[in-house]
Order: sequence, then structure tokens, then C-alpha cells
Amino acid sequence: GELAQVSGRNVGDDYYPVAGDGGNAGAAGRCWHDAGVAVRGPLVADVAALLQQDWQGRVQGGERRDWLLDLGRKMTRAERHLAEAAHRAAQHANRGWAGGAGLAAPCGPSRAALTVNRGTLHTGLANSAYAVAVARAQREVCLANAYFLPGRRLRVALVKALRGKVAVRILLPAARVNDVKLAGLAMEHGLSRFLRRGAQVRLVHDTMLHAKFGVVDGLVWTVGSANLDRLSLHRNLEANVVGAGDCAPLVEAFEAWWAGAEAWTSSEALKAMPDFVE
Repeated sequence: GELAQVSGRNVGDDYYPVAGDGGNAGAAGRCWHDAGVAVRGPLVADVAALLQQDWQGRVQGGERRDWLLDLGRKMTRAERHLAEAAHRAAQHANRGWAGGAGLAAPCGPSRAALTVNRGTLHTGLANSAYAVAVARAQREVCLANAYFLPGRRLRVALVKALRGKVAVRILLPAARVNDVKLAGLAMEHGLSRFLRRGAQVRLVHDTMLHAKFGVVDGLVWTVGSANLDRLSLHRNLEANVVGAGDCAPLVEAFEAWWAGAEAWTSSEALKAMPDFVE
């Protein structure tokens, strides 16, 4: 009841280095890039309430009762392994990881809120937070996302920001390392509208970029599990934390990944088009 983690990171070998493998996993033999936030304070109660509500709803519905109970038994037996995983994560945090960006870094106090997409209720607040922040941007918008197929509201906000001379930088995984190949191809194809208006786009080629976060003017930020696509907006249960204040670790991660990524331009998009058609 004291600490909550909200992240795009799943539990699996692609996200957490296995002891003795040198941190290798996932596409191109490297752990996937991802981001999240650990929070203390009143927000923890909101996260706990969301998890409890979802858990009870699934148990009472009966649809996944056996699966949930079996998971509970397995997790009880796995406490030792979880402790070992936490110890390894702490070691990686101490020596830094993921392209020069630390795995964990402290932030100062921030005003923050939990934003949730509830697909069955058609409330996409986690995704709407991106559009609201972009619409208020004065200087710069930095977006890192695994599956960037934004809805109309965010598309309009980005175009208006570009017309208003706001610098827009978009960081995505290249199609060849994307774990959802069709989404990767669709993303590369759909970037033209932003490139024509002056957005800068770079693609990560060395491993899958699975992070989902945005930073506006270096002050307003959002990070969590929500992808910028219709599935996250209309079907999934997703959660992001939106904050105003210190976001230096997110900026550091973005800049480190941006420096190692390759520019995606209109000419690159045209060259890739025959492969896309085939």
C-alpha cells in the first residue's frame, strides 16, 4: 500500500535481463527499451483501487476464475524467484542500462494523476492526456511509443503544434524489430503527414522500443501502458500516470534512445513503399 509501479514493461525475458546473459534478450539480442514510474503518496491508493476492481470483476464474472486462482498459487511458490529478480534489477539500476539511460533514477515531488482507458466503457483518458498536453505545448513535444497509430484528436493536436512552430520529435521502433510487424509497417507508412509538416522522426533499429511516454516542454509528462493506437483506446484496460514537475529520467531516456536511432524522412518512406506493397 505504499509503492505503485505503472509501466509498459511486461514480465518476461525481453524486459528483464537474466543473470549471466550479459543483459541480452529480445530482438537483436538486447533487452527491449521500456519506461515506467514508481510512485509514492495518494496516487498509490488509486492504482490499488483500479487493480482490486479489475481483479474482483474478473473473479465474480467467473470467466477467468480458475486461471486467477491458479496464478495466485504459482505466485506464492515463486516468491524466492521474484526476490532474486528484484535483486538483479537493483544491480542493473546501480550501474546504468539501456543505451546510457539509467534503469532507475529519482524524481522530485510532482503533481500527478492516474489516467485510465477502460475499453468496455469507451473512456480513453490515458490516450486523451497526450492530446491535451500536446494542444498546450509551447516549445517541444517528445513522444516515444511502441505502436504509434494515433486517433484523430492527437493527430489534430500534433498538426496544430507543428503549425505553431512547436518542435515535435517522435521516437518509434523500426518495423524490422517491431514484435507486431504489421503495426510497424503501418506506422512507417502513416508518418508522412507529420514529416511533411516538419516533425522529426527517428526509428530504433537495435532492439524493440516498447516504451509509451511523452514529455511536453520538459515539464508535463505521461508514462504507462497505453499505446497510441485504437486497440489501447477502445478495447484494452490501460493505465498511465500524468504529472507536472521533475521528469529528468524520462528526458534522459528519450535523449539516449534518440541519439542511437536513425532518422526517418519522407524520402526513406518513399524508398520503403515498394517493400510495403509487396
